[in-house]
Amino acid sequence: MAMQSTRSISVQIGFGGLPVRDGEATEFGLQDKAGVVHGPKRKSKTRSVFACELAVGSGTGTPTLSGPFAHGPPSGRFLYLSWRRIGGTGWIERIKIPLSMPANQIRTALRTGQALETDVTGRRPHAGEAVTWRLTAPAS
Repeated sequence: MAMQSTRSISVQIGFGGLPVRDGEATEFGLQDKAGVVHGPKRKSKTRSVFACELAVGSGTGTPTLSGPFAHGPPSGRFLYLSWRRIGGTGWIERIKIPLSMPANQIRTALRTGQALETDVTGRRPHAGEAVTWRLTAPAS
């Protein structure tokens, strides 16, 4: 039986300007499994970049991504960009981002230290279609 090893990759999510709701205090960011919303690593008026680390399990088959930000079953993992009222209950909106990057991109990111990045500006909440991932320099 092959031994399973775990290493990590950086993942970056690009998004347009942060949403605003007049008269309400809100937060928008990458949601972890505990429901905590983490703000952007970089932001301007027109673009925000959210980042996290994902563990890569490299057993005998396709790499499996996991960690505090990876939601869903191993065969269908995804991230959430979430928007909610501060002090309120429930979500205003959550954008589902499938972790559907090709195995060769994951292996390249592991080997080179590059990040995998996608942009979800304009993506519908809970959309299920795949996103396009590309290799890039990690956010600092």
